Amino acid sequence: MPDAQADLLISLAGLDGQHRRSSEGRERLTRARELARDAGHAPVELRALFNLAMGSYESGELDACLSWVTEGLALARRAGLLSSPYPLEMRHLRLTVLYVLGRWDECVRAAEADAEALSAAGGYTMAPALYIALARGDLTAADRARRLLDGPFDWMATLVAGIALTEAAALRDDPEDAVRWMRSTVRALSDKAGTPDVTVRLAALALAPVADAAARARTLGDEAELARWTGTATQLVESARESAAHSHDGSPQGPEGQAWLARAEAQWRRAVSGPDAAAWERAVDAFAYGDAYERARCRLRHAEALLAAGAREEAAREADAVRETADRLGATVLRQRLDELVSRGRLARTPRTGERPSLLTAREREVLRLLAKGRSNRQIGEELFITGKTASVHVSNILAKLGASSRTEAVAIAHRKGLLDA
Repeated sequence: MPDAQADLLISLAGLDGQHRRSSEGRERLTRARELARDAGHAPVELRALFNLAMGSYESGELDACLSWVTEGLALARRAGLLSSPYPLEMRHLRLTVLYVLGRWDECVRAAEADAEALSAAGGYTMAPALYIALARGDLTAADRARRLLDGPFDWMATLVAGIALTEAAALRDDPEDAVRWMRSTVRALSDKAGTPDVTVRLAALALAPVADAAARARTLGDEAELARWTGTATQLVESARESAAHSHDGSPQGPEGQAWLARAEAQWRRAVSGPDAAAWERAVDAFAYGDAYERARCRLRHAEALLAAGAREEAAREADAVRETADRLGATVLRQRLDELVSRGRLARTPRTGERPSLLTAREREVLRLLAKGRSNRQIGEELFITGKTASVHVSNILAKLGASSRTEAVAIAHRKGLLDA
């Protein structure tokens, strides 16, 4: 009975110390997959493929994860099982990996294509699209996240809503609300096994506005406020340390959890003593396992710390790296904060060899191209997979940068400056 043997091997892999992340667990899962395939038992093979994909994700092997997911979904399609539990989870995992890898437009398109099917798996499957919307300046995504908390308690929906709402509060620079959402989410998700793995991520997110508040208090010489926020920062980093050290199976978390811990540590140091370039460099290196957006956000803080230390050339190089990623992702919030740092620190960008300096970002040039075709904000949003509101922000930025008073004038100026193709 090879199919039963395969099913048991998958269960045995789950009983191992680091189960899907360990070499022993991976060997069992691979053997189980082979047995199930030879037996022609698609449901068990799908279970093995899902666990292989998750093991790769938890180990920071994102390309391998995407490969297993692609193989699993192809099998599910052939077997007519696309709407069964493991393929639904793999469809959500694919979105998550595309988000982490920075393939955001592809992620949004896949989410829209799978929207109806994924709704059967639960509202939490909208997580990657929510995170992208927030990064692109659409704070109405917080309202959509809040709706995930309506109705009976749902563990995964609570986790996703907690991340999105903590992040939204951080983007609004509201440390009180960020800490409140972080703590309420951890309380809701905690059980007899202890605090959830996501605690380290939530703590790192909440630490950003908390460190900002501490920095403001230090500048103003407000000792009471400084003590308050440094105390909060210390509580948050201790939660992050505990979470990263002990995942749900008792072992330390994998590359993702350790990267969030490195970011939490750097934010904590910023809160208690000011920018620390070495701490931010460690965070940048930690996210190099594949998270493009979070690595760029850490690079922005690294540039800030380098600038504070007087290392202007190094800061400018980091700023250039952030600019490239922000423009590629269409991460308008990150780009805005970078522009503020560059302006404040008077960091000049040095164009690469053969590159012409551009007045507009890559995303703004895309919007400008559609403006020249007479598209409305809504139509621009539909073509670029962003909201009409975000498109409106881009249009306003283009008008300001070109010194234009109307969309038509902006197109005319852009044409004269050679910013538009013929």
